[in-house]
Amino acid sequence: MAKSKKKQNKSNKKNVSQKNTQKKVEDVKVEVKKEETKKETKNTSKNIQQSKKANNKKQQKNDNNKKWFRDFKAELKKIIWPNKNELMENCVVVISMVVIVAVIIFVLDLGFKELNHLEVEGAKQIKNTITVSTDDEDENNDSSQAEENEEEGTPLDVVNTLDTQNGVEAVWTDESSNSNE
Repeated sequence: MAKSKKKQNKSNKKNVSQKNTQKKVEDVKVEVKKEETKKETKNTSKNIQQSKKANNKKQQKNDNNKKWFRDFKAELKKIIWPNKNELMENCVVVISMVVIVAVIIFVLDLGFKELNHLEVEGAKQIKNTITVSTDDEDENNDSSQAEENEEEGTPLDVVNTLDTQNGVEAVWTDESSNSNE
């Protein structure tokens, strides 16, 4: 019997140690589950907070849009719209001012065009008088220079004129003899 009690004690001890290890394993499993649930709750709480923030932003944006439209509508109600007679009077004033300004610009344009034409004509007259006077002087000088040059044996300076369609004369001289001296 003593042997059987020892065997029973041993088997009881084994059973107790197995039960203890099973309890320990179960306790560890429970703790792991608790930690996982804590992590999940933290993650879900973070997700919930983020979704709340996103929803709040969307809500604020929607509220801002709604507020803007309400304010816009209120401002439109404050506008004093002109009646038909006021509108016609204002249109007549605007159109008449446009016509007046257009006439002023047209008159100024004609005036500046005429001034430009007078300036061009004056320049042409001055140029013609210069070329005519130089031609006269050149003819007098040519005959005296020809006599002098015949004595010296040098060629004459040649004065050329060109008549264009506009009546403008171009004058140039060939001074090859002067450059040789």
